[in-house]
Amino acid sequence: TGTVEPVAPAGGTAWALDYPCGNDQACAPTLIESPVATERWAPVGSQPTLPAAPATLLRVSASIAFIVTNSPGGVRAPWFETQDGGATWRALTNPCGSDFAAVPASLDGRTIWVACGVEPSAGTELKQVFVSSDGGGSWQLRAQTAGLSGPAVGTLTEGGYVGDLQVASSTLGFLALSRGGILRSADRGRTWTQVDLPGATFGDLFPSLWVLDASHAWVETGSGGYPAGWPGLLRSTDGGVTWLQVSTSQ
Repeated sequence: TGTVEPVAPAGGTAWALDYPCGNDQACAPTLIESPVATERWAPVGSQPTLPAAPATLLRVSASIAFIVTNSPGGVRAPWFETQDGGATWRALTNPCGSDFAAVPASLDGRTIWVACGVEPSAGTELKQVFVSSDGGGSWQLRAQTAGLSGPAVGTLTEGGYVGDLQVASSTLGFLALSRGGILRSADRGRTWTQVDLPGATFGDLFPSLWVLDASHAWVETGSGGYPAGWPGLLRSTDGGVTWLQVSTSQ
């Protein structure tokens, strides 16, 4: 019963967050684990003390993982980190404000990017991007829309809602925005520019993003925003500079 999301495989096992209360995720989740080739799910032996709120699971490897809790009731919810496959956990400082949702991304567990979003309204959202180079011990503000504790930093649009963040290298990252398309940064998250998805109408786009490496990435365009035959799947082989249609939705 309840809701299970997301699922994160690494090193022969899969982890997931299990919310017994269902889709509203207004209860503390349990971290569960299963060998990939089986359906033997059970709670991970050591559980971080998670609040009753939605959370994001980022599993970098079989040993390194992060659980980022979205702020419940105006409290700046902590991040939790394990370096030993879940045997022990420690709390890290959440760089996002108390009302922000946090979306993390990392390739190695040392360099971590996080996109923060707050106050979505009428197709716009105030946003921040932070980067840590020491595994979440300290954070540097890389980009910020105007109106958030001062002037704008870097370049980051207010258009669209933060959906997904993925990194392809230490310098290259992608930000998927519901009702906003895909943004790309090639300077460690400071400057974000809209990528050209052929035929897209970004105001109705709810994209899903998957980045394989510094060259290869895919976008599934989600509902709306395209003529007949869309939504569909697009692929880039040059680090997100150009995109070609792979298939259309049936």
